Parts: sequence; C-alpha cells; structure tokens
Amino acid sequence: MFVVPPAVFAVASIATLVFLPDGDLQRFWFWSIRQFYIYWILLYAGYSFLRQKDEAERARMWRHRGLYAVAWLLGLIVLAEDAVSFLMMDLPLVNLGSIIFSAERSYAENLLMLVIGVAAVRNAVRMLSLRFERPPAQGGSKQQEQQIIENLNVFATRHKLSQREREVLYLILLGKDNQNIASEMSLALSTVKVHVHNILKKTGDASRQELIQGFWKMS
Repeated sequence: MFVVPPAVFAVASIATLVFLPDGDLQRFWFWSIRQFYIYWILLYAGYSFLRQKDEAERARMWRHRGLYAVAWLLGLIVLAEDAVSFLMMDLPLVNLGSIIFSAERSYAENLLMLVIGVAAVRNAVRMLSLRFERPPAQGGSKQQEQQIIENLNVFATRHKLSQREREVLYLILLGKDNQNIASEMSLALSTVKVHVHNILKKTGDASRQELIQGFWKMS
C-alpha cells in the first residue's frame, strides 16, 4: 500500500513522456496521473475509515471529514481544469481581466495545496502546543487533559492495556510520578510500579519519556 502506488505513479509518469508524442494530450496525461495518485490516497483513506471497527479511532478520523471532502472537490476541479486547458481550449490563454486561465495555471490546484499546507501546519502547531517533547506539567491545561481523554482509548486499545493500566497511563500523561499516582488511586506504590512496568512492556517503550512521546505522536 505504501510502496507499490508511488512506484506505479513514477513509472506511469515517465511512460507518458516516453511513449506519447509531444503535445497537449501528453501534457494532459502527465499532469492527470498526479491527480489519479491523489485520488488513490483519498480512496485508501476512505476505505480505512469504512473498515475501521474501533469507534474511538473512527471518531478521530471523522473529525477530518471537512478536509477530506474539500480535497476530493478540489481534486476533481483540477482534473476538469486540465481537461479544459489541454484538450478543449483553442487559445493559449483566456484573459478575464485580472484572472487568467491557461494550461500553465491551475487555481484549484494552488488552493488544494494551500488547504493541505494550512491543515498540516495547524496540526504541527497543535502538537507542539501540547508539549510532546516533554511531559505536561502536573495539573496541565484543560486543552491537554481533553486531548489525552480523546486519544487515550485508541492508544490503550492498540496496545491492549487493561482498564487499570489505562487509569495509570492517564495520570502518567498528566505528569504525575508513581507516588502521586499511588496516592490518587489508593494503591500501594509497588502495585503502581508493576502497572507502569507492564505498560512500558506492552508499548515497547524504554522509559516514561518515550511512552509519553509515543502517545503524542499517535495523537
């Protein structure tokens, strides 16, 4: 799924330059192959959502439905623009005042890249704001706690954590040490240490720091 499609995209792109005669038809197919690759990515994302059984994971994916719909809409408009520009227009360009339509410009494609770029930057800023490089301070912000709650079930399900281990993990993510966890959960300190050890073993992390970073990376 991650190796074959890019390879097919690269081979098909080269093939259009090698086997099709130079002209508008060649240019149309050369640029359209990129759009078909984008459609493949969107279709695979939709398929992954439909076959997802975990309700928490589906809820996380559903939050991006707006971006998904916009990507489909703009992607189809790009293909239509290319068809008009390369296959239907007799003139090299159409000038409508300050707006110029030509084979060299694709407003929908520029907008699509802008939308994806803004979404990527927003996600990066959110990740940084949640201080994924270090544990949240004890008694973190409401935003941090809400993000932990939203993603804890998905993370715990992936790593097959027990209910008690989920509760311990939640307090770890809030920045509490073993002694504070033991006091809050009314458990013996040795019991908390066993739970922490089991969590690290199930997630494959060597330390609490790696565990916390792994959680925020997944979010």
